[in-house]
Amino acid sequence: MRIFDVEYSGHTLIVTPQGNLYEYRYNELRDAYNDVYRMISDDSARHLLFDFVNLTRFGSAFIGIMIRLSKKIRNGGGNAGLCNLSDDMSETLRTMLLLDNIEGGSYWTGYSSREVALAALES
Repeated sequence: MRIFDVEYSGHTLIVTPQGNLYEYRYNELRDAYNDVYRMISDDSARHLLFDFVNLTRFGSAFIGIMIRLSKKIRNGGGNAGLCNLSDDMSETLRTMLLLDNIEGGSYWTGYSSREVALAALES
């Protein structure tokens, strides 16, 4: 089973995690990360969207992956967003000041759906 489903919508690369990320070994997550990293190094990917439609929880290893991939896309002048977050995931990221942090800026904006996120990222 693949860890991520990956597809393009315009110039946005959409990464959809599959299954329970706690079940994968470190080397499997690393290989999946490397695959996506190579894809965002391609000029056709200007933005990055993580779609959590098939996931309800994630751990610190995956948060690290999201940060590194988002940093790579931003260094190229793009933006990164998250959509379809569960309440638990949203709360975890807000506690870490990574999501929707109005006072200090935030690393990501959470969007209610893929459609809303793509419209915001591509505008």
